[in-house]
Amino acid sequence: MAYKMMNQDFVKLDKFDGSNFIRWQDKMKFLLTALKIFYVLDPNLQPIPDPTPQDTEQLKQQRIKREEDELVCRGHILNTLSDRLYDLFTTMTSPKEIWKALETKYKTEKQGTDKFIIQKYFDFKMLDNVSVLDQVHELQVLVHKLNDLSIKIPELFQVGAIIAKLPPSWNNYRKKLLHMAEELTLEQIGTHLRIEEESRIREGTNSMSKVNEGTVNYVLNGGVGSSKTNKSFRPNKKIVKKTNSNKDKKGMACFHCGKKGPYIRECRFLKNQMKEKELNTSEANVVDEIVAMVSEMQIGMITEVHMANAVENSSEWWYDSGATIHVCNNKMLFKEYVEAGNGLEVLMGNHNTTKVLGTGTVELILSSGKKLKLTNVYHVPDIKKNLVSASLLSKNGVKAVLESDKLILSKCGVFVGKGYSCNGMYKLSLIINKNDVGCAYIVDSSLLWHARLGHLNFKYMKYMSKHGLISYKQDVHDKCEICIESKIRKKPFPSTNRDSQLQFILMYVN
Repeated sequence: MAYKMMNQDFVKLDKFDGSNFIRWQDKMKFLLTALKIFYVLDPNLQPIPDPTPQDTEQLKQQRIKREEDELVCRGHILNTLSDRLYDLFTTMTSPKEIWKALETKYKTEKQGTDKFIIQKYFDFKMLDNVSVLDQVHELQVLVHKLNDLSIKIPELFQVGAIIAKLPPSWNNYRKKLLHMAEELTLEQIGTHLRIEEESRIREGTNSMSKVNEGTVNYVLNGGVGSSKTNKSFRPNKKIVKKTNSNKDKKGMACFHCGKKGPYIRECRFLKNQMKEKELNTSEANVVDEIVAMVSEMQIGMITEVHMANAVENSSEWWYDSGATIHVCNNKMLFKEYVEAGNGLEVLMGNHNTTKVLGTGTVELILSSGKKLKLTNVYHVPDIKKNLVSASLLSKNGVKAVLESDKLILSKCGVFVGKGYSCNGMYKLSLIINKNDVGCAYIVDSSLLWHARLGHLNFKYMKYMSKHGLISYKQDVHDKCEICIESKIRKKPFPSTNRDSQLQFILMYVN
């Protein structure tokens, strides 16, 4: 009996106020079962007969134990109710009566909230200022409540709902998950979201990290409502009289570089070292994040790392097994070109999307002399390297063999071209004619190019030809008649031939 009464000191349940009845009921069952008094709530329990003079000692002990267990059970149930419910059910003397009344009242009300839980699940939206993992946990709680209502939700549907309900700042990551070919489980999607959220917090791009940072700064600075008692924990500051800093600075040396003049807070060598340290730390963090994403998510990020190292757009072509389309960054390399409509985008390996300006056809001349014609090539100026999709070449019957850091392309047993390994990727061996421009017409007449360009100055035409924009014979050209006529200010008077004798007669008459 002492153990049962003392149990309240270390097992304290939350007060039941009418909400979450199933949770409270399960906890209460566990507590009463541990106290070995839950049997008094069994509806099939036979009552003990009334006392008579013929009762045995065993029957008397059973009656006393039953009364004590019912009293303790009633006390535990009433003790876990709120004050409002305590006053309502305290008039009932039997714990079985109280238990049945609670089930009748709150289980009936729970059945009416089934549709509300379903609506709450569909209307659930994630916010940017709350941790995504915490919101996913809340969504899973709703799923468990629906399971209690015999509403089974498939795991694939739950994964799709989590992806669709991600906050607006996760739009690019949502597109990345939607483009993944493999089907994710709840455990895998939880791992992906945890890694992404930790990376965003480290980079400082997550709105949740900004909220936490502001809270930390508020605590450290004391805040507006900080108590005056906190002043006792502040270090004592001694009042020091300021002296002429210019006089002291001349005779003192910097503690960092050793030169006379500047203090350590003004030392430019220390500031430069701090800047280099910050840059190195940021680069190391980026590498750690990429390695973590590759190991956990099994996504090929090496291609994007080498592409990020490129300083400017390259005219060379690279064989990429991870690309699903052909990509070109130079519009001048297209033989045929069509402007793309609005909304066409490409998802890159850094989780960002970039716009596609157009599509067309590109012809590549391999070192073997054969031409490789690429159709439906996307024009993406933001990408650093021109990519040839390995999957599209394979669909068209081109066989690729990778061996000893070399790439060999063949079709129907006939050698087509080759490539070689460079910085972790395979570069195609091409014959690049710098004077040949895909979208330009090669003509011999300089006057024809002069007319096509709106009668452009020949000096600028030579400049364009020098940089490979147009091609023509730079021979001695005639003057353009249209340009000469357009520069004449007024029409000249025609010249006439007059007889000198006639001029003398006219003068004599006058």
